[in-house]
Amino acid sequence: MLGRLRRPAVVATRVAIHRLLSTLEGQQICFFSTPGNAGDALINAGTLAAFNRAGVRWESVQPGDHVQGRTLLIGGGGNLTPNYNHVELAMATFVESNPRKIVILPHGIRGQERVLKLLRSQDLVVCRDRIGFEHCRTSTHAEVALAHDMAFHLDVRKFLEGEVLAVVARPFLVERLAACGWKLSQFNERRTMFFMRTDGECVTGSAPTDIDISDQLIDGDVNRLSAISAWGLLECVRRSRQIVTDRLHVAVAAALLGTPTELLPNSYDKNRSVFDHSLRRFRHIRFAESRVDAA
Repeated sequence: MLGRLRRPAVVATRVAIHRLLSTLEGQQICFFSTPGNAGDALINAGTLAAFNRAGVRWESVQPGDHVQGRTLLIGGGGNLTPNYNHVELAMATFVESNPRKIVILPHGIRGQERVLKLLRSQDLVVCRDRIGFEHCRTSTHAEVALAHDMAFHLDVRKFLEGEVLAVVARPFLVERLAACGWKLSQFNERRTMFFMRTDGECVTGSAPTDIDISDQLIDGDVNRLSAISAWGLLECVRRSRQIVTDRLHVAVAAALLGTPTELLPNSYDKNRSVFDHSLRRFRHIRFAESRVDAA
């Protein structure tokens, strides 16, 4: 069970999106899930949990699919930044088929003026931090709202304890860890696990990494965000005694599981801004601008 101090914080992160999704109950919804790494898989798992909780019926769509006259939900994440273009390319095709309404679920948004200008007055952009919220308010005709990352909607203990998923996910996790020289049992033996980025969002001179867990657990199909990857990420965080990371969704997983974690900056202001908006309420999550004593 989640601890007493953490449970109110988790519930508070879900309220705005649950109210939004509840207005869609009974409608046929199109859903485009944003591709990416195991952190994005965690977002996707939380999104599907939120859909289920709100009674939302949905159909998966891909760029180019026909969505005319239907409500289109764009999965949340960090894809609407200059670093990535998956949502930008998808949006261009979806807008052409004239959906009734477009809702972009909680995203970290930087730049992306071309995408924002495609949106109409009946559309909705939900931002997951205040920086993106202020940016969008002056960059689009759509309604703009502020909420929390979709990963917070996942009941992580129940998800990890699901026997059917675990049967498939555990061998996948063991295989991926073995490929980089690790066993899951080692995580609890170490005082601190370093789960640092090794991609374009890492900060030069940041802490060294034991394993870039979010990258290592990509399931191989960027068009299908797998519950297997999300399960593996959560299990690694659950097994760790404490964590240092610049992976935002390692810190989100740690917030939900109660693992003490130090979150470091990524290459832009994402980690700091989501910490300020969402993670600050979890007492076991700390933000640090740098870590000079990492070894």
